[in-house]
Amino acid sequence: MKASSTVLFGTFSRLVKRMRADSSAKEVHKLRTTARRIEALAVYLPEKVRDKNDDVLNEIHAIRKKSGKVRDLDVQLQLLHRVGGESQRAQYEVLENRLLDKREKKAEKLHKEVKTLQRKKWMNRLDKLAEQVAGTPDSEFDDGSPLEHAKNQLHILAARYPDTVSMVDPEDLHRLRIELKKIRYTAELAGNALAIKRFTAALEKTQDSIGNWHDWLTLSEAAEEALNNYVSSGILMQLRSLTTSAFSSAIQSVTELLSAEAAPEKKAPRSAAARGRARRTA
Repeated sequence: MKASSTVLFGTFSRLVKRMRADSSAKEVHKLRTTARRIEALAVYLPEKVRDKNDDVLNEIHAIRKKSGKVRDLDVQLQLLHRVGGESQRAQYEVLENRLLDKREKKAEKLHKEVKTLQRKKWMNRLDKLAEQVAGTPDSEFDDGSPLEHAKNQLHILAARYPDTVSMVDPEDLHRLRIELKKIRYTAELAGNALAIKRFTAALEKTQDSIGNWHDWLTLSEAAEEALNNYVSSGILMQLRSLTTSAFSSAIQSVTELLSAEAAPEKKAPRSAAARGRARRTA
């Protein structure tokens, strides 16, 4: 865990120093996910370390929230490029310009927040936090393996939706994605072993499926607002259809993940030698 923390803090520091108002979608996404991973790590830090660095951790949280708003618009713009046609060019441009304007404003807010972090004083505080984490004895980290904690959280989540996943409402589905994301980032703290990668890959698949639906939904809502002067909108009809399809896919992915988690574990098949020993002792 401490080894991964060194990489996390180093990556976050470099991203903050490079961040500009016109930074690319890729850089904003990396900043957001790195901040999220640091927040997952902070849960396991000794209380005295968390309390001493509360202001630093709050700033990282603020950066994650603001970068998330920019990232959401980046994804919506990418999705918009997949719909429409020449006959709907005017509507397309109205919606695209609306999203670009929103993106510019959110990026400016993110940059304003980042400029606070780019000051030498704050960067020094971040470096000190990284040093404290690296210097903390393993025995002082909160008890429990991140992987076991993540598995337990997923088990609790599966028990919450035993037979009702297909009836979950959109708000609950979005919250479910956030919980899956937290569980995945917690599990990633445990390292890169094959078992960990398999566990996080299953979570990421479902998380992405829900995220895809939510991105289409948000884009549809933006289109309804931007195109309300049009009597008929082919783009809006497309977006609604794609949103419905993505919702069905998300529900199916959630059902598969939580059903597999709720199912009792199967015993591994016995080897031929073991079966032979069992017959001899019968």
